[in-house]
Amino acid sequence: MARKHMARTSEPRQERQGGGTALAGRPESGTMRDMVEKMERFFQNPWDFLSGSWTQSFEPKIDMEQTPKEIVVTAKLPGYGREDVSVDLTEDSITLRGYKTSSREGKKEGSYREEQSFVRSLWLPDEIKAEQAKASFKGDKLEIRLPRAKEAQVRKLEVQ
Repeated sequence: MARKHMARTSEPRQERQGGGTALAGRPESGTMRDMVEKMERFFQNPWDFLSGSWTQSFEPKIDMEQTPKEIVVTAKLPGYGREDVSVDLTEDSITLRGYKTSSREGKKEGSYREEQSFVRSLWLPDEIKAEQAKASFKGDKLEIRLPRAKEAQVRKLEVQ
């Protein structure tokens, strides 16, 4: 029995910086990392996935810095203003909430209204004095200073 050889077509490959090859003409977005992130979001909240809102979600970038006397939380909130954000504190957690709307008139479609919101909660590593906390908003950056209830004890540990 004779075998038929089929011509195999493939997309041209091009060299990438750092070695390896990539398919030519393919965009860098849509990578495996993007797919994994979308799958993680699906498993965290499948209802968002089913409603289609998961593709438009906003998650602010939040950093937490610790010093012996205080904890400083900063959040990048592009497009949000001071009036769009609220902060809830307990002795061991912080919750940031944001809500904004925008409207515009379209020539053919009529008016258009967009709403965007987020909620992020963080556990704090130590208890804080919530009554002495301060928050400021400059540009698109929210900064929250949280004095510790007890000053952190730093102890050097000998590495063996």
